[in-house]
Amino acid sequence: MLRQLDIQRGLFPDEYQSVELDGQQYVYVLRENTTPITRGVAVLIADSGVSMLSQQGLAMLATNLNGLGWTTLLLSAPDTAFYPLLEQEAVAEENNSAASTEEVTPQATTEQLPQSTHNKTAEKSFDPIAFNNHQADLIKLLDVAEKKVEEYPGFYLVVGQGTTAAWLTKIFAEAKSNIPDAFVAISPFWPDRDYNRQLPLLMARNPMPVLDIYSLNDNYWALSTTKIRQSSALKGLKLHYRQRQLVGNPQAQQKSNYLAKEMYGWLSNMGW
Repeated sequence: MLRQLDIQRGLFPDEYQSVELDGQQYVYVLRENTTPITRGVAVLIADSGVSMLSQQGLAMLATNLNGLGWTTLLLSAPDTAFYPLLEQEAVAEENNSAASTEEVTPQATTEQLPQSTHNKTAEKSFDPIAFNNHQADLIKLLDVAEKKVEEYPGFYLVVGQGTTAAWLTKIFAEAKSNIPDAFVAISPFWPDRDYNRQLPLLMARNPMPVLDIYSLNDNYWALSTTKIRQSSALKGLKLHYRQRQLVGNPQAQQKSNYLAKEMYGWLSNMGW
């Protein structure tokens, strides 16, 4: 809700729209293509915790797509909290429970702990209920987008970023929402070892064409499944799957330009 209010304060009233679904207000930015021919509608959902209008979001990419024939629908990820426990808190809990049976050095910090302890802390950090609640709210968000998509001719493209890309991969693989004509997953990951290990198989199960984007600047969780995502898709004989690396200048504008060109080439290759 706070991010929705930020968007409303940051844009003029005629620059955004809102719709109510199940008693909840959703704010989105709809911009039509700037070309004579419309390819369709691209729904872009930024990573959780990232404003859709920030440089870390997908606003710049949406502008690029407008110039390539796409009407864009820009959305923020649901506000549902799914965040894992902080490692410091988890380690502190372990230390407190161990204090009753053995002596613990009061000055111990997470930096002083073995690396294996850090890995174990992050191994199971998601609350399954919170995970499912976030997924359910993301499905509702897709319902909002689909109602607008129906108003325009052409293809239905979905672009997700970060954890949102991971959830969309799961939602489409399990057919929990209407399947788009194509899906672009930008640096998909979950900050949880058990959930994150499921991504390659879910990616291979997606029924629509997938453009899988990664960068060497991605975090550990995204990079840890990069090669496995590709091999799983190839083993599954997934048609129209392409994995591409974003290279060059890490600045947001240059990355958006490069990504838009990658998407244009991939979609053109499929005859779009």
